Amino acid sequence: MKRAILAAVLGLALAAPAAEASPYGFSDSVAGWNSAFDAGVRSGATEARVLVGHDSTNEPELAAFYQRAVAAGITPTITLWMLRPPPVEDFANDAANAARLYPEAKIQLLNEPNLPNMGGGLSAEQSAEYVRAGYDAIARVNPLQRVLGPSVAPVGDGWVGYLHDVYDRLEDLPIGLALNVYPYGKDPIDAMKFAYRAAKVHGLPITVTETALVRNVYGKRAPKLTVKVLRWWSAHRAEAVLFHRLLQEEGDRLDEAGWHTYAIASNGQKTDLYRAIRNARPR
Repeated sequence: MKRAILAAVLGLALAAPAAEASPYGFSDSVAGWNSAFDAGVRSGATEARVLVGHDSTNEPELAAFYQRAVAAGITPTITLWMLRPPPVEDFANDAANAARLYPEAKIQLLNEPNLPNMGGGLSAEQSAEYVRAGYDAIARVNPLQRVLGPSVAPVGDGWVGYLHDVYDRLEDLPIGLALNVYPYGKDPIDAMKFAYRAAKVHGLPITVTETALVRNVYGKRAPKLTVKVLRWWSAHRAEAVLFHRLLQEEGDRLDEAGWHTYAIASNGQKTDLYRAIRNARPR
């Protein structure tokens, strides 16, 4: 019922302008952010997302990233992901530990759980079980901690149904809805609209946890179109927009083949994407 009512007013929301630009930043590994942190800050980023193994929250590199982010006024998002699903109670304990160690971070519970080779290959029911257990554990440690639900991998014909199934099961939790959006069509805004329509009906604040316009599809237009994407999400009141990714991973074959994007090359040089994003920030 809640979803049906929200869907009825979605057409108005699609055209509603925002008063100011959404916060933006980059999604990367802990190593990527630690290596290019200062450049990331100079880009105008105020958000930084890192993906962390659910059982790796005690790593000193993560603590160093968190401390630098907080000191610089950057909002860190720590995403707890899994490749091999642990017992639910173990995941909940890991989430509680993240809340104890990183009270000013947003904690995201699961990334692309619908993919076996990326996020555990969980069913929607299993994903909701992990998220609920993680949320309850975090709330016992820090009731004010900001929590995001899972980013569903936008692949195949069933990902929207998976997203609805997961978030319907979690509708009583005060969490944010996370989206990974990777466009491949002529106009990348079409993919943004599609994802937005799927997400908005749940009535939760939306964070774009990953998006990128790959060179193999958009070529030299990618930086300019990336700014267009940022402005579109700002007009639709995204809580934050995170681009994947900050630093090129040296030797990454997908990077070399044009299927990854990055703001800073592995040699430290700033890319056209970096300059476009920096110039798009509010003056």
